[in-house]
Amino acid sequence: MKASIKMPSPAMLVALVALFVSLGGSAYAVTKIGTNQIKNDAVTTPKINNGAITSAKLKSGAVQGDRLSVIQVEGETVQISPRQSEIVDATCPRGRQAVGYTWDSTIGVSYYSSILDEDRVLLYALAPSSGEVPYEATATAICV
Repeated sequence: MKASIKMPSPAMLVALVALFVSLGGSAYAVTKIGTNQIKNDAVTTPKINNGAITSAKLKSGAVQGDRLSVIQVEGETVQISPRQSEIVDATCPRGRQAVGYTWDSTIGVSYYSSILDEDRVLLYALAPSSGEVPYEATATAICV
């Protein structure tokens, strides 16, 4: 029995041509569009997906300035009586954003929740039920 090879339909031929043209256009764009072809301020933060730019993808020295430096800002130390709770906070300097936090406390203070509020960190601290002296708690904001 002889196998016969069918010719693709006209629709399939058109689809294949369209596929190869689109792939060729993307390849052409990759080789022809560079830094000189992109206008200043054309690529803005809303146009970049989260996680799209990583340090591995950046050339050494590509990003400069103190905006990307990480600093820690210690908030005020609060006194917490046994069996009481307090909100401790730390605020980043103007123009910086809180991206994390740490805390420092006397032994026994628990931290039950945290809120990162743009330039500020709020931590809910609870003192243990035992002891006679006030406990201390301090929040530290990690800012970029």
